[in-house]
Amino acid sequence: MTTFDFISILLDAFFVAGLIWSSYTDLQHRKISNACVLLLLCLGLTRTFLSLAAGSIVWYLHPFGLLFGLPFYIGWHLHKVGGGDVKLAAVLGLYFGFPACVILVIFMLPILFAYYLFLHTSKAGVAMAPIFSLAAIAMLVIQYLIF
Repeated sequence: MTTFDFISILLDAFFVAGLIWSSYTDLQHRKISNACVLLLLCLGLTRTFLSLAAGSIVWYLHPFGLLFGLPFYIGWHLHKVGGGDVKLAAVLGLYFGFPACVILVIFMLPILFAYYLFLHTSKAGVAMAPIFSLAAIAMLVIQYLIF
């Protein structure tokens, strides 16, 4: 195990902790803490710089992943999505990079479908942070199982 692998595993562990923190605050208070988003943003920037320092030729996909938050930003202007969901989507895009965001959406769809089928009972909006978190954690687990 190289130093970059160890740092990457450590970053992923802190990222999962931040995702759990954001899910908890979203479920309890119906808002995502800015401190949590700032922590996740710092971890995403660290991962981008780590891939740049490791000599990756596709490091630019991480900042390009910020576009993952664009549909949520449009939804925020239409009053369909909360501002915390926009920030969390952008940070997830930064952390995983653009092509992985497509896989993240593929993981999010069954979770969202199951939520609407079995758990959604009120007219209130959906807490998206737990859905983002479950999909991101599943993606990290599968990443470590495959690679």
